[in-house]
Amino acid sequence: MKKILSWIAFILGIVLVVCGWCLWGQQKPTEVFVLNIVVSVVMYVLIFSDLLISWYQPEDKSARRIGNMGLKWGVVFFYVLFAVAIIVLSDVYGLTFYKQLFLHGITVVLLIIGFAFVVHGASNIGQVHEQQVADRLGLEVMRREAKNLYNDAMDKGNVPAELTSRISKLIEELRFVSPSGSLDAADLEKRFADTAARARVMISSYTANGEDLAAELSKLERILKDRKSVYSN
Repeated sequence: MKKILSWIAFILGIVLVVCGWCLWGQQKPTEVFVLNIVVSVVMYVLIFSDLLISWYQPEDKSARRIGNMGLKWGVVFFYVLFAVAIIVLSDVYGLTFYKQLFLHGITVVLLIIGFAFVVHGASNIGQVHEQQVADRLGLEVMRREAKNLYNDAMDKGNVPAELTSRISKLIEELRFVSPSGSLDAADLEKRFADTAARARVMISSYTANGEDLAAELSKLERILKDRKSVYSN
């Protein structure tokens, strides 16, 4: 319903723009009259378009459109400002149709260049988001492996409380580790996940691997300490 009303308002707005020029702009030469209508409709469409096209897109996790909204509105604002100024000054100074067309052509070129920057900015936002997701991936694997290790220890039942407490502390400390895209961080995250996977195997036969499990936990604690010292780049 909202979209239907928006389209109705959009179409009525165009009709009002055209009617306005028909009522107050007919004294101008035909080509100038048509040019003013076209430019006015373009300005109206640029301003109104955001009501027809939602800035929020669920499939776009990076929210590139929302992040680029300020830049887009800046481009539209300056285009409208210059276009209105050309229409007014052309009327005041009596510029010919071709001079007006030339000036409006310059504003259109600037508008296209501005939108090129908008598209480029949206691309950069998407790349930053993808990098952030990649930076978090290894850290999420660390947290998942630590959680699985804790669950296995609790399910087994014969793992001493001291060891389960150490695993729980690992999980708690992982909450305060910052994502990082450095190679050192990626190496430490992989080593942590591999070590946690080995520790899970040892838990399945804890009676025979009790001392080895304690050694693996110590290794996990050292790796985590090293990883906490690697900050976001």
